[in-house]
Order: sequence, then structure tokens, then C-alpha cells
Amino acid sequence: MEKKDNILREAGTLERIYNANHYSGFYPCFCLSALYKLQDGLELSSSEWEQLMVSAVSSFVLNHGALCSGVVGEDGQHPTFVRLESLDLDQLIEFSTVDTNENLESALLQTLDGLHSKKWTRLHEMPGWKVILLGHAGHTNQVFVILAAHHAFMDGQGGMVFHRELLRALNSEKKINFFKNAPVQESLVKVPPSVKLPPPVEDLMEIPTTWGFHAHNLWGAIRPAWLRNPFAENPWTGNPVTQDCISNYQSRTRLSRIEQSDLQRLLTRCKENHITPTSLFQAIAVAVLAKLVPPHSFFGHSPYSLRKWTGSDPVKDIVNQTGDSGCLYQKTWISAFKNSSGNKSDETALLWKIAKFHREQLTKELAQVPVNNGLATLGRYTDRHAANAKCIGQVRPLTFEVSNLGRIDLEQTGEAPNQSTENTPSPQKHMRVSRMTFTQSAMVNCAPLTLSIVSMSDGLAVSTSWQPEALDETIAERFCEGISDWLAYLGSES
Repeated sequence: MEKKDNILREAGTLERIYNANHYSGFYPCFCLSALYKLQDGLELSSSEWEQLMVSAVSSFVLNHGALCSGVVGEDGQHPTFVRLESLDLDQLIEFSTVDTNENLESALLQTLDGLHSKKWTRLHEMPGWKVILLGHAGHTNQVFVILAAHHAFMDGQGGMVFHRELLRALNSEKKINFFKNAPVQESLVKVPPSVKLPPPVEDLMEIPTTWGFHAHNLWGAIRPAWLRNPFAENPWTGNPVTQDCISNYQSRTRLSRIEQSDLQRLLTRCKENHITPTSLFQAIAVAVLAKLVPPHSFFGHSPYSLRKWTGSDPVKDIVNQTGDSGCLYQKTWISAFKNSSGNKSDETALLWKIAKFHREQLTKELAQVPVNNGLATLGRYTDRHAANAKCIGQVRPLTFEVSNLGRIDLEQTGEAPNQSTENTPSPQKHMRVSRMTFTQSAMVNCAPLTLSIVSMSDGLAVSTSWQPEALDETIAERFCEGISDWLAYLGSES
């Protein structure tokens, strides 16, 4: 039994869902990866890289309850977060060696597939995060830093806070002096009783509901089959969920990147057409998938941050606070793409039309938040394990997901400029970060295809995740190729 003094709080609605999804084997983790490169002509061995990262992480880890907590009761209806007595950073930060002849980006993809396919263990005594340093054997001046995180403890924005604080610590003079005859950093960090977790989302924002909202949900649940529209067609959602999806869980990932100049042209085109990149990627997913599957309607999904309504700081707080939005694309649009010539210049007008439609739908939905938010319904179902068990043999509810973290500035602090330091030269940057990548485990009971997007000043990366059981592998591979083709076309100078 857990010590009473170590109990932080019971998991909230969103956290219960992600705890149950993890325990059920539906979704292990998300990862945020970036290439960290030393700028001082230094090259470090694997053990030196580990010591440097231990030193950096130890400087901020106690500032965030999510990094200092585990969870008990994940197998039940009331999972509870607990304060860990200590963190052994040597166990949480490890170097994975890549052969000098192997491409680092290829090794990254292989490592991510492994991380996304493996559940967490010992969560009662270990936190729901870890860091993998991926670098070549011998001394090297650069490594991929992979943050893997259990989604109940943080969302993608929370993961960005981790990278932001890590970079700040690495660029401090104190950490750089580590190289110069400094003693080895103690890896065991004691967690004080003062460490707390922020309240769950439902305690930070009111979620008012209307009678129409409840009536709509009730009618959807009890409406007899003979009253359903006989001409309505269910969206294409890949293969039904099977026991093999859980028993043989495996998540596969592909990456596509565009460089800064191509990204800038893509963003310019978005601005000219009055749409956001999230809406553009929704449209691209429709355009590509329409040519790969029989004509059906599609149902796309995109999460969005609730920090605007909870008051949490997107730059400073490591939390999990996300909402969900959906958009139905009619069969006529899918058929139009399927029957097109294949010339992208001819298809672009339809692409922008679909993107604008998505933006309009998302704008309407966000204008209502927090009224009639889905959390109001989800909060009633406390037995998430029973809900997960019922999905076996059922069709999936979604066609694809587009999760976009947006453009990230890791040097952003969230603080107002200090007038006394406005004219002070910026300190030398000892470490630079590039090639940020956002990836997710494939979700057993949701969309067969998940697109995860993030960009920095050097370019944009989009990852696609899926399970082999969820759809034909050929469709998945061709979908990834189609995403890359559209990115190349929209980022080109033509």
C-alpha cells in the first residue's frame, strides 16, 4: 500500500482515459526528439553525454510534479498519482550507441518504433518519462535527444516545456563549466514533500452543458436501428479492432521533413488561402487517402490545447490538457480526388476548399469551448477498462488524426523582456537544437492513421503512425509517400 503522505491526487477525466489506454495496451507513449549539437568544438563520449544531461535535468526536474510522480491503480477505476521518494536519473537517461556507418536519422526511426511499441513498467516507483540519447560510437558533437512520455502525465506541449528547460540548462555557463574538471553529478535526486501536481482539467475550468447537448448524446445512444438513415454511409476507418491489435501490439512510424525555405513557402500559401497548417494537413490526408481506398466519407480528428481556458502556461507548465475536435468529409469530395487526373496543379483548388471547410468547422467548435465540451460526457464513464474491452470487434470511430504542435521556439521563456537587459548582448549558445520530431504510438481504438506535426526555424517534420492490423501495409506506405509528395509540391517554388 502506498504511503498516505505520498499520494498527490486521483487522476482526472483525461488522465483516467490515458491510464486505462496504457494499461489496456492501447497507447504506450508519445515522443519528442531533437538533434542537440555542441557549438564549442567539443566532442563527448557516451558517458560524458549522459553526465551532461543528468546535470542539466537535475537543475529543473523538481520544478515539475509530472516529472516526479508515478501512478498506482492503473488497472482499476481510480488511478492515483503518487509522489516518488527519489529519481535516479541514471536510470531515466541513457545513451544508445549507433554504429559509425549507420545514418543517425535511420537509427532514430528504428528507436522510435521500439519506444512506441513498449508499455511502461514499475510506474508505482518510476516516473512516466525517460530520455534516450542517440549518438554515434566514440566521441561525437551531436546526439538525438528523445523524450518518451506517458500521455497521462503530459501532452505534447508539456513535452516541449521539458526540451525548453533542458536547452536553457545546457546553455547556462554553469553547465558548460561541467566539462572543465567539474565533479561527476550525483544522479539520485530526492523529491521533497513540497512537490505537487496541478489540479485536473475539470477543476480548472467549468464545463457548462445545454439540454440540447444531453438530448443529442442520449438519442445517439438509444436510437433504434430502424430509425437510422438507411442512406447514411459510415466513414472509412480501416479494419475493425481485433484482439491481435492488443496481444501483438506494434506501432510503425515513418517521417517526412521539409527544410526552412520550403516551410516558408508552405506557410505563405496557407496565409494567402486564410487557413492554418493544421487544416492544410487535414486536407492533405483526405487528398492522399482518397486515392488509396474505396470511395467513402472520411472522419478526421485533431486535438487542441485547453490551456487558454484552464489558465496553464503553455511555455512553463508540464501538464496534459487537451480537447478533441472532429470533421466529417463527404463522399463527394473523396470521389472528386479519386477521379482526378493526378496532376497536383489541378487538385490544389479542391485541397484549399477542403482545408477552408475544416478551418470553418474547427473555428465554430472552438468558439463554443468550454460549453458542451466532450469532457462533460467522458467524465461519466469511470470504468474505462470496460469501455476499452467493448471496442474489440468494433469498427474504429475515426479515419485519421492530425496532431499539430505548431511552430516551436525553444528559447521562448514566457516572461516579459527586462528593460535593464534589452541592450545586453545575448549570451553565447553552447548548444543548438534542430530537426525536432513529434511522434506517437498508434492508438488501438481510434484512427488507423495518425499524423503528428511540429516545426522549428529550420523546417517541419510530419510523422505517420499505424498498426499493421489496422490497415493494409501497402496503403500505409503509399499514404506516407503521398504526404511527402504533397509537402514537396506545396513547398516548391512553382
